[in-house]
Amino acid sequence: MARTIMALTAAALLLSAVNAFAEKDADDAPANDCDIHGANSVDPQRKAPGVNFEELNAAVALPACEEATKQYPDTIRFAYQLARAYHKANRFKDAAAWYQKAMDKGSPFAEAGLALLYLYGQGVPQDYSKAATMFRDAADKGVLGAQNVMGILYSNGWGVPRDEAQALVWYRKAAEGNAPNAEINLGIAYENGLGVEKDLEQAAMWYRKAADQGVNAAKKLLEDLETKRKAQAK
Repeated sequence: MARTIMALTAAALLLSAVNAFAEKDADDAPANDCDIHGANSVDPQRKAPGVNFEELNAAVALPACEEATKQYPDTIRFAYQLARAYHKANRFKDAAAWYQKAMDKGSPFAEAGLALLYLYGQGVPQDYSKAATMFRDAADKGVLGAQNVMGILYSNGWGVPRDEAQALVWYRKAAEGNAPNAEINLGIAYENGLGVEKDLEQAAMWYRKAADQGVNAAKKLLEDLETKRKAQAK
């Protein structure tokens, strides 16, 4: 459905920014190849610029992060980065195990990653309720991607009661933190009157915010909306 565009892929969740979490690593390990090839570009614990999930090369990141976790087994960021590499390699059981380890050490990004696996039933039994609980916890800790997904869960009634108004609350929360996927979903809500009065001006504004961040899907939605508005003006 159009209203869930960009919202439920691993990339969309794991690329979304964070606005609260800044916990110190249990072990202040030096930067290494695991950071270069496996770090999340918006994780405040990263020690390298990081890579987007779509650009993560698992063939390079996996051996680097496996070695890093052997050398520094108590370092949260290495456990999370190894989980990302396993996730990208579609080794979902391994990803779930390492997300769990990083989550247990306090990483809300890892909690969101594990929640995504529960949502899809990848490497773990599918469990919408458990996924929703974990996404909410990560969202409350400031992970904007998790806040956006909470909106998706409410929009579809996955693990929570279906509630378009509540979905809008979560989309707005993440969109106000400049999460582009949430900006798209908020624009879709305004364009279609989902949980809010239809408002094409507002829809265009939110699509434009996401488009300005380089999201091609938002650019297409904005173009289609402008075409619709011109047709209605005739």
